[in-house]
Amino acid sequence: MSQKAKQKNETNHVTDTLVETLWDQYEGALARYRTQTDERYDAYLNAFKQTRKFNQDYRETLKGFYQEARNTNKEVYNGITSNITERLQREPSEKSKEVQNQWRDVTSRLEEISLTPMKQMFDMINRVEDRIEQNTEQYINYRRNRRKAWASLTDEYIQYARTQNINAARRLENSFRTLVNTGS
Repeated sequence: MSQKAKQKNETNHVTDTLVETLWDQYEGALARYRTQTDERYDAYLNAFKQTRKFNQDYRETLKGFYQEARNTNKEVYNGITSNITERLQREPSEKSKEVQNQWRDVTSRLEEISLTPMKQMFDMINRVEDRIEQNTEQYINYRRNRRKAWASLTDEYIQYARTQNINAARRLENSFRTLVNTGS
């Protein structure tokens, strides 16, 4: 076959357009999938962080309510203590000062005891949320790194498959052309 005929055969393959279009669509879909996967990872992590922030704000609100209750209790305590102090000052004795000191000690310890479970619970929740956030970020980074490692291999495989598909389609088309030319 002459050089012109070879060039004509190589450049005028009808199947090239079809095969290229199919592979371009596949690669476009794969690129969209990869982009959407990254966006989903980011959205998941963002949603978790926003939820965590909301939970922290909620706990701060609870602490504020507790502080208000504590201030109210302190006012009540001061009122009761002032009544007791007035009575004890009218009748001063060594025992009255001791009772007053014990009363202050008991109230401060009760306050600490009542506050401890809430502080421990909030501290534990913060530690658990920190750990979950760290694990989530590590998992997402691991998944991205694994996908990137496989992506290069997948891209090479796609290029190889595309080339083989084009070659097979050309051979089939050339065989069909030869069959048509010999039949005519």
